[in-house]
Amino acid sequence: MVFSKLSSSYRAFRSDFTLGGFERYYRTVRYVGMGSVVLTLGAYFFGTSHQSYLSTDHIARVNVGHVANPQAGWLAALDSALSNARARAIVLVIDQAVSSGSDLYEIEQAISHIRRVKSASGAPGTEQAKPVVSFVYGYALGGSYVLASQTDYIVAQRTATLGGLSISVSTFDPKPLLTRLGVDIITKGFGDLKVMPDKKDPNYTAYMQHRNGVYQSLYRWMVATVKENRSLSDENLKRVSQGEWYLGERAQQYGLCDDTGDLTLAVDKMVKAYPSLDGLSIVDYGQVVAGEDVIFYPVPALSEYIRVLNRWIFRGLAANIGEYLRAEFLRLNRYVMIM
Repeated sequence: MVFSKLSSSYRAFRSDFTLGGFERYYRTVRYVGMGSVVLTLGAYFFGTSHQSYLSTDHIARVNVGHVANPQAGWLAALDSALSNARARAIVLVIDQAVSSGSDLYEIEQAISHIRRVKSASGAPGTEQAKPVVSFVYGYALGGSYVLASQTDYIVAQRTATLGGLSISVSTFDPKPLLTRLGVDIITKGFGDLKVMPDKKDPNYTAYMQHRNGVYQSLYRWMVATVKENRSLSDENLKRVSQGEWYLGERAQQYGLCDDTGDLTLAVDKMVKAYPSLDGLSIVDYGQVVAGEDVIFYPVPALSEYIRVLNRWIFRGLAANIGEYLRAEFLRLNRYVMIM
């Protein structure tokens, strides 16, 4: 009954082309416009901005890998958290495997930055210290585990995999395929060990020895860093240094992580060690760098669902507004023609 009355009143309002109807329409549009302006100004001046999250004490969350949404700038997010004095602690949420030599550059940079900041801050356990902990969401293999070993402690899910210290490089040689297609490959330059030669080339053996020496140096750096950070026994270090990886509980038995659980447990252990962190909000620095909302979502995929939902809502709203303006424009034209 109420809906039918409202519907009939709305139809009567839209079909009233008299001067009084036009005046009522004008007043309605004016009041709606004024209300929209007030709401917009209120949201602009009193809304919470991204910077307000960073200007108060908080715990920084940095996603390393694809845990919540793929973010290529995790190193920039970590640097922002390390340099912000308001970030009282940092949680690395790790979900990636790094075994290639080129990807180890970011890992080495991150470890160097963490060491520099922790040496400049207070001693562990003091109020001035900035604790950095790791939560392994899915994978912490190779270089990403080396990064995790640099933190104060590691909490891993029971289904997470840790370890796998190894260097693996895969390349695809397109020369045979391109030759069949009639494409000639011409390589110019100086240095016998710069470009990988053909297997029949006299420099092939020297080239492979040189490259294997580089990979071996990277591998030794990984093993030495983990041994220094985790104080593993020779037996456990041998297990992980052969490229093997283990699930959460078994990894804990071998000393690869300190506990198994979820992100909440990782934060609770940090708060227990540093009571001043109790009650602080968690800010996702990956989203801050990307210019997105920084509200912490416990379910990783929830943020993506909400963004998709908002996108469809605004698209539908824009389409409805366009259709409404078109209808009102035609209505005004009819009113002018009647006048």
